[in-house]
Amino acid sequence: MGAMFADPTINDFLARIDWHIAQAQERAAMAVADLRCRAAAHGAVNSSRTVIFTWEAVRKEFASGVETVLGELHRVIRKTKLDPGELRQHAGQRLMNFVMAAEAVAGTWEAAHLMPGYRKKQVAALNQHLQFALQQFDVGLFVPNEPEVPQVSNAINIGSMTNSAVQQGSPGATQSQSIVIKVDEAKAAIAALEAGHGELNLTAEKLSDLQSDLDTIKAQLAKTAPSHSIVREAARSVRTIVEGAVGGMLTPSIVTAIVALGKATGAY
Repeated sequence: MGAMFADPTINDFLARIDWHIAQAQERAAMAVADLRCRAAAHGAVNSSRTVIFTWEAVRKEFASGVETVLGELHRVIRKTKLDPGELRQHAGQRLMNFVMAAEAVAGTWEAAHLMPGYRKKQVAALNQHLQFALQQFDVGLFVPNEPEVPQVSNAINIGSMTNSAVQQGSPGATQSQSIVIKVDEAKAAIAALEAGHGELNLTAEKLSDLQSDLDTIKAQLAKTAPSHSIVREAARSVRTIVEGAVGGMLTPSIVTAIVALGKATGAY
């Protein structure tokens, strides 16, 4: 009996473009976290320079995400019987939501007094870029490259892996990995989390647990040779506590700090 294949649905398409947008958003968040950590080391987290560089990083990943989604839209219109108008409508709506997500990732509200109206102009620029790309796509003047289709044979797909090793085949093969904790960046992330305690809406018990984990990490960072396993587990506990904050809403500064802590410690 031959293989049976189901026809793709709108939901299949939405799941695919949502994945592409999530990837672009994660890349933007990582870029912003890196910028803010480096700026924090120099006491310039909320400087005009950091704000400008932050938006540049976000715009880069936003433009990449828009092109990828439109490339996926082009492929699905070309290869399936799904209604092109409906596909286009859903893609446009998802990308409009992406504008709001990109604004949240940039998270420069706290520096608004330095550059009045700058954030509003940047959001308007994102919207303008999106509308121009959609218009050019609609009239056939912009034919984006279709994103690469993931391999399904002899492949390993990894969601979020940091400082880990993967080995395939070859009996007797060996592997090694080097774990490096970025102490200054970790300290900056911890300082940001401690400064944002009031934003988390945690219970007194959870707040105490959070501070205990942060103190554990700080104690290890003060050592000449910190234990990566202790730092990793404490950082993971911090993330679990923060993500479980009452209400489930995290401010951009807290999200940035959590991402930065994971990156600096190799915890997630």
